[in-house]
Amino acid sequence: MRYTQLPGSSSLRPALLSSALATVLVIAGCSGGTKQSQEPEIDLLPLVSAAVNDNTRPENQLARDEARKPAEVLVFSEIKPGDRVMDIAAGGGYYTQIISRLVGEKGKVFAVNPSLVAEKYPQAIAPLEAALEAGEMPNAVHQLVPSFSQDLPQNIDVAINVLFYHDFIWAEKDREAVNSALFDALKPGGIYLVIDHASAEQGWQAAETLHRGNEQLTKQEILAAGFEFIAFSDVLRHPEDPLTENVFSEIRGKTDRFILKFKKPE
Repeated sequence: MRYTQLPGSSSLRPALLSSALATVLVIAGCSGGTKQSQEPEIDLLPLVSAAVNDNTRPENQLARDEARKPAEVLVFSEIKPGDRVMDIAAGGGYYTQIISRLVGEKGKVFAVNPSLVAEKYPQAIAPLEAALEAGEMPNAVHQLVPSFSQDLPQNIDVAINVLFYHDFIWAEKDREAVNSALFDALKPGGIYLVIDHASAEQGWQAAETLHRGNEQLTKQEILAAGFEFIAFSDVLRHPEDPLTENVFSEIRGKTDRFILKFKKPE
């Protein structure tokens, strides 16, 4: 069984969103077999709906919701008010802005970007910095790091890695150190959510050429750092994707994407 895929919508309205998300089933895959994931202690549906449908979100980010399905992803992540969240390779802050609204004034969001990206592509992080300067996210900070193996924020409840794990292949010299640092940054019981583009390759050949990941190798490397694998989601799957095209080609926004959820043992 798999996390139920929901139909896309060009406009995520609260009533429609709540109705759709109410049908979601979270199934966890563990080394000892398959079992149902524990339900969150609070009802996340209305909280996520409010954050996604906040009318202060930028129009250009709202336009990306249909392809990215942030509501389904965030319910699956179990991020809740008051959490400390690390947005790994946050880029322009698409998820940072939504999570900021979700965790509220008692929470904190750390948008962490690699220094290399900031230096080479300053326009990519400009929306995030502009939003912070405008005071739109008082509970968020932007942090640049030379590597994700050092200087990470600590005591994190949930870390999300959206479409960047494959970039570790070429941008990081030591992925083992990166995964270890991310493990250390999380609280015991903390969640690590990874989303990436699937590929047809058995290895990492497509990581830099096509900007695609590898589901099995991603899982193996993160498990090796000490994480437990607890669940997966098919909500961003696109079986029509041939898995052989560059993700920035015409298939952009319609790539087959896997979502893996891990936990740091308590």
